[in-house]
Amino acid sequence: MIQGRAFRSFAVAAALTASSAAASARAEECSLKLIASYDMLQSDSLVVIPMVMNGKTRYTTLDTGAFGNWVTQKFVDDDKLQTHDITTMKVYGARDRSEKYTTIPSVEIGPLHQAASNFMVLSGEDFGELSAGLGTSALAQFDVEFYFAAQKVKFFSQDHCEGRVVYWTKDYTVLPFNLSDQTAHIEMFLDGHTLDTSFDTGATYSYINARILAGIFGRDGSSEKEITLNGQKIHSATFHSLSIGGVTFPNPALLVMEDKMREFAKDDVPVKDQNQAGVTLPHFPHLLLGLDAIRHLHVYIAYKERKIYVSAADAH
Repeated sequence: MIQGRAFRSFAVAAALTASSAAASARAEECSLKLIASYDMLQSDSLVVIPMVMNGKTRYTTLDTGAFGNWVTQKFVDDDKLQTHDITTMKVYGARDRSEKYTTIPSVEIGPLHQAASNFMVLSGEDFGELSAGLGTSALAQFDVEFYFAAQKVKFFSQDHCEGRVVYWTKDYTVLPFNLSDQTAHIEMFLDGHTLDTSFDTGATYSYINARILAGIFGRDGSSEKEITLNGQKIHSATFHSLSIGGVTFPNPALLVMEDKMREFAKDDVPVKDQNQAGVTLPHFPHLLLGLDAIRHLHVYIAYKERKIYVSAADAH
């Protein structure tokens, strides 16, 4: 009997040890794995981090509202890179087209090294010290955290348990998103209307499409309040409430954007093809949530899960 009790005690101890080891292994599988952490060089106008590209540190913005990656013409000229015509498809911005691309020999995100990456070339604008931008095609390979209160951007591995990502607070909201045009889109409520919204860390301000302002709200953009922004005249429309889940932005003032993207597409896509079933012309988002709103949040984008986790910027 003594021998039997001893054996059972040993078996229980072994079972507890095995159970503990399994729990530890599961916890390890679920834990977040940090790949790289960067200090934000800006956060009010753009999210900019110092990244190493082609062996040099470049000021790079992170743009969840763009699909492709881009570099400035100055980057291309300084590094004596070759450019090539974009022939397979047109790449549209809010105000222009991109017609050329270049290949960057090397791009580094923390310890990860990517060779021979294609970037669109943007020209005709003064980008100051900004050299490049990363869009969804690059960001979607990671989980990305925008920690505005600490002025940090963190890249995490997507190898973790689903939903186990918010480590800084228990009070957060989960926003499902889709990549319908290869950029992050959520549904938001503007004065009681549900609008497809681009979650855009690459935009300084929040915008409403002039077509949506007229079609849904019956308001003429040219009759809205005119303001001067960066030396240019633009109209601003004020609403009562913009919200999603537990996140609310009271009395938002949204800049009115004419849909130049749609006009470009109409010029480029043959008329006979524009009305075909399944053909959707590129267009400016119905609503664009920019950094003037996003920087008041703590954001974790889990691209593999198709979820954005948000809390107040100072939540803990």
